[in-house]
Amino acid sequence: MLIHNILLPTDFSPGADAAFEAACSLAEHYGASILVLHVAVPPVAGQSGPTPPPQGDWQALEDRLAQIRPKNERLPVKHLMQLGMPASEIVRIAGETHPDLIVMGTHGRTGFRRLLMGSVAEEVVRKAPCSVLTVKTPETAA
Repeated sequence: MLIHNILLPTDFSPGADAAFEAACSLAEHYGASILVLHVAVPPVAGQSGPTPPPQGDWQALEDRLAQIRPKNERLPVKHLMQLGMPASEIVRIAGETHPDLIVMGTHGRTGFRRLLMGSVAEEVVRKAPCSVLTVKTPETAA
């Protein structure tokens, strides 16, 4: 499998940080580019659709997203912010950008916690148009 483009969804968690490190290693090995995606969950869904976070909050998220940079400055990395439900938006963006691989962290929830909260990674694995590499959160960061 050749990898030219990697989609890296992030929720700014330790698991997402570990996935970014894995994506950077793969990008260096294959000469690939990385698209770092953050999906902001709307705080309120109105009748006319999702309501974005207040502008100050949106800017803070964009600033935080822009800080995700590889140690190797030569790696091509782009950043994208979207509003919506994370799994759906990740799959939609993958359909539009045609990555060869999605690399994403997983919180490793099991049992009742997973049942209550769902699993973004699991839904992406089931619906993505390409292969998905999930990276477990390191125990030291959990």
